[in-house]
Amino acid sequence: MPILSAHLKSEKIAEARSTQDKAIEYGALLSFPAAVALIVLAEPIVNILFQHGRFNAQDTVQTAAAVIAYSVGLPLYVMVKALSPNFFARGDTKTPVKYSIVVFAFNILFILILMQFFGHVGVACATTLAAFVSFAQYVHGLKKRGYWEFSPQLIRKLGKIVAASLLMGAAILLAEYLLNLWLNDWLLLGFGIKIPILTAICALGVASFCISAKPGASSRTTPGIKISITITKRVTKNVRAEIALDAKLRASSLFSLTNLWESIGTNAVVKAPSANR
Repeated sequence: MPILSAHLKSEKIAEARSTQDKAIEYGALLSFPAAVALIVLAEPIVNILFQHGRFNAQDTVQTAAAVIAYSVGLPLYVMVKALSPNFFARGDTKTPVKYSIVVFAFNILFILILMQFFGHVGVACATTLAAFVSFAQYVHGLKKRGYWEFSPQLIRKLGKIVAASLLMGAAILLAEYLLNLWLNDWLLLGFGIKIPILTAICALGVASFCISAKPGASSRTTPGIKISITITKRVTKNVRAEIALDAKLRASSLFSLTNLWESIGTNAVVKAPSANR
């Protein structure tokens, strides 16, 4: 906001709009990939964080559904935060308050309606729908007053970010599918194995997003891609070691139980004749 205020006070309208475009672009660059990652990884994240003790698999599924509903509205929340300073920088504090009251009213209305059909997920859906209302208000209000509107260049950049985020989501889903073929549902593995697997999946997502967003593999993105690939390789190696160790421990436990059972059976056989005597 300070940069935007300085441009407006100096009557540098073009610079002010460029600053607003950059704020939207940077917000989208962070929020869209995060939203897609939360949507496709909602169940693994909830499983690893909360599925312990009384929190069972069904609770994980229900919580993941709410996380997905909230995640859809994440980019809108971020962009609203980027748009609201445009009013404050001009000394207009009333309009954002009015918008907040409208959004609050719509949020309550959506909650009362959607809870009847979707329960707790309806609350999350209502919050996301309210974010759409808030975003629409700010875009319409800024355009109506001539303060700012989406430029063709910004729309192209946002389209590129969305496309790269969707490709990242597809890469993560493919990785999960291959993991399940290899490990037969990796979420059933031990906690110490799931953490590095999730780390590797996230690294793969970052690498795929960088490659999709920068097809030319510029010098700025190449180090990030190399780091992600290195992390993925190391984590895969550690996961294989953990799985091998887990298999050895299980085999050792089974062998011990078998020996214990045989010794119990032998003692029972030895005691039986003495009891008959």
